[in-house]
Amino acid sequence: MSDLPHHICDDRNPPFADEASVRNYVKRIESIARNYEFASFTVGTLLKLDLPQDQVADVKRNLNRRVALGVYEILPDREPMTEKSDVAFLLHYPGRWVDVIPSPLYIYGRYLKHARDLPHARWLCMKCRGKGCNKCDGKGKVFESSVEEIIAEPLLEAFGAEASKMHATGRQDVDVRMLGGGRPFAVELVRPRKRTADLALLQEKINRSSRAVAVRELRTASREIVRKLDTARADKTYRATVAAARPVNAAALAKLEQLSGTIIHQRTPQRVAHRRADKVRDRGIRDLSARPTADSVTSDTFELEMRAESGTYVKEMISGDDGRTRPSVAEVLGMKCVCRELDVIDVHFDPYSDA
Repeated sequence: MSDLPHHICDDRNPPFADEASVRNYVKRIESIARNYEFASFTVGTLLKLDLPQDQVADVKRNLNRRVALGVYEILPDREPMTEKSDVAFLLHYPGRWVDVIPSPLYIYGRYLKHARDLPHARWLCMKCRGKGCNKCDGKGKVFESSVEEIIAEPLLEAFGAEASKMHATGRQDVDVRMLGGGRPFAVELVRPRKRTADLALLQEKINRSSRAVAVRELRTASREIVRKLDTARADKTYRATVAAARPVNAAALAKLEQLSGTIIHQRTPQRVAHRRADKVRDRGIRDLSARPTADSVTSDTFELEMRAESGTYVKEMISGDDGRTRPSVAEVLGMKCVCRELDVIDVHFDPYSDA
């Protein structure tokens, strides 16, 4: 006993749970450990005894400590902790049942999306909400796949997890590509049975599985990194192909530079008004440049590159959305303009830069 971690040892040993019950819990945890990979564990108790409130904590503490000591004796490579462990064991006392609660595992990376017909996340059928119906041909979703599914499925299999959730620094529309260095993301694996895998091989497997999606920099991540992904308000750089109502010459395109360093006012776009609050949002356009897409001096299409604040509706910043976004590219040029193609070419955020 002298080699046991000091944080689970104390001199008290009140005669609460009998030794037979403690041994039973230890044996059950030993059996569970054959099917779960973990380096650390915690023990908790769900007490089903009618006791005075001032005794409940002592009973739980005593039982947790004795079971943790017993598990550590037979599994000395698994460290007992008081919090933040790979897996928690919940004892039902009195009784024999033990719940196993693996902590989520997070896999970080950056993804590129090369397709213009692929959603960021699984897009459920609005009619059946994923159950399957005639409208969706029994699939339960609008699109066959998504960035989330392409990345998560190999991870679910490799780590033996029950479910997954995608965390990312924003997302792009179905018809928008994600290029450049990729978008930072993390896949949260729920109740994983394994906690280690060859991430380099998994990265290769994901990249071979689809021409539409590629991942890079896969690594395990902490909850803090995921929190940063969820709360980040990162600038993004976009490249857009714009179609104008009339030919636009170089002098006209030069006028668009006045949008650099400005604040635009965007009322909730018509295309998302059914699911977003109707309000005006102010967004910063950090930098903007435009150039013709053809060799001719004058063309009715041109290329726009801009860095914009998080939450900017870029398509509406181009079209003006019937006056709901001001100023806009269409307003500056004095003609109708439509975003024909849009790519994200940089997400200006690294959760590890100050981690």
